[in-house]
Amino acid sequence: MFSPPHISSIPVSLLLAIFETVGDEPVAWNKHDPVYTNHHGTDLFSFTRDRSVRPPPQRLSLTISHVCSQWRYLVTGEARLWAAIVVNSYNRGDAFLVALSLSRSKNHLLRLALLQPRWSVVSDRHLRCLPSTPVTLKAFLSMFLRHISHWEYINFNLWWDPWCCGSTDLFNMVSVNSAKSLKVAILPICGRNDLTPSFYHMWEIFYASPQLCCVAWNASEHSLHMTPPFSCLRGLDVQVRSIDECVTLLRSCVQLESLYVTVRCSLILHPLHPVAANNLRIFTLDDSYRHCHYSRLLDNLTLPVLRHLDIICPGESNDEQPHRGCLESIRGMLSRSSAHLESLSFCDGDVDEPSHIQLLSSPCMSHLRHLRLGYYFNWSFHFAVSKIFGHSHSGQTS
Repeated sequence: MFSPPHISSIPVSLLLAIFETVGDEPVAWNKHDPVYTNHHGTDLFSFTRDRSVRPPPQRLSLTISHVCSQWRYLVTGEARLWAAIVVNSYNRGDAFLVALSLSRSKNHLLRLALLQPRWSVVSDRHLRCLPSTPVTLKAFLSMFLRHISHWEYINFNLWWDPWCCGSTDLFNMVSVNSAKSLKVAILPICGRNDLTPSFYHMWEIFYASPQLCCVAWNASEHSLHMTPPFSCLRGLDVQVRSIDECVTLLRSCVQLESLYVTVRCSLILHPLHPVAANNLRIFTLDDSYRHCHYSRLLDNLTLPVLRHLDIICPGESNDEQPHRGCLESIRGMLSRSSAHLESLSFCDGDVDEPSHIQLLSSPCMSHLRHLRLGYYFNWSFHFAVSKIFGHSHSGQTS
């Protein structure tokens, strides 16, 4: 007698292929500790390095992970039905599918990306009964506002419509729900960089959201004037306009454990005073614009529990200080902090091998396990690094 195959008899490789075909995405969040989840990969506090959002290829206008929870459980061990939604077309049919998926997501993680639609103006004369009838972004947001109160982790990519006053409604819900982690990426619209004043008020919702412990905020088009009083904030990814704002963050967020900060200019409005971040374990300073003068910042920092330091400075330096002085600032900060650094990533366009050797030979590097310099050095440098660390360490250069 013929018996139909059971789900457990399907090879795992085939199930994974099915997941890939329907557009399912792996979930990299860790509910127990979202700060340290996959820190060196794509995580809560890492947009892509160039600060742009690249959605996966889409076969349909709406991509929804629609694999049953039993299949997901067999492959990943996680009985989670919905993982991600990517929307680039706004009509009543898509809105219905979004509402359906959100109603099933419960309080599980859901990645939601609202991309710029293929239409620009929506007329009220459209027949609202048709599934393909366009709807406004505000109406689309209202489809899931009733469900967001159950979410604990929100990953939201938003294309910004300067004429849509309802875009802030989503973020206003954060202050009244139980969300602990919020990641917001503002997708730039091609040919438009203007943002309405309502955009700047979105940052104010964090003042009324003391339950948030992890925030990632990307708004590269304009600078945000901010002094967030986050006494409970443990993780932050944000762009600042000056070193002053970076120091303000460290002073205000006394519980901060992970900080990814991008400094957009070298503006220093006030004299820098020493600041100690006694809980900061992971510090990433992104100076991709080459305006930061980050040595001045490091000279005023004390980070006693720092374990992971990542400095990103591609291209040629515009700093008035020589490259050697920047390395001395790193060594001075670590020595002053008595920090036992475990991971160092220093990607700078200016290569000074003797200064690198001097930095790696300092006592503050005695606990180093992971090393990434990002640029090619000659064999003598690799030999010197191997001699410094010996066989008891796993330091690596690339």
